[in-house]
Amino acid sequence: MVQEGQFWSRVVDAAAFALADPLRGETVGLVVVAGAGGVEPGELRRFVAERVSRSKVPTRVVVLDTIPLGPTGKVQRSRLPELLGLT
Repeated sequence: MVQEGQFWSRVVDAAAFALADPLRGETVGLVVVAGAGGVEPGELRRFVAERVSRSKVPTRVVVLDTIPLGPTGKVQRSRLPELLGLT
């Protein structure tokens, strides 16, 4: 099991967003910017699953160099699935 401090020190930035799901309506997606040591999507999902309810565990994790921002400099969560090719 990964210790909490060790794991989160490898995450530089993150943003959760809604993903359309035909059975549940919506599920959670997560975009992550990895720091030193990197982050594996499966490892991140397991880490989160140990700490939150099942419905809040991301079904998709995407690791990027930067999180896409809109013209105002804010994360446009509603557009992330489209921008990441997840629609």
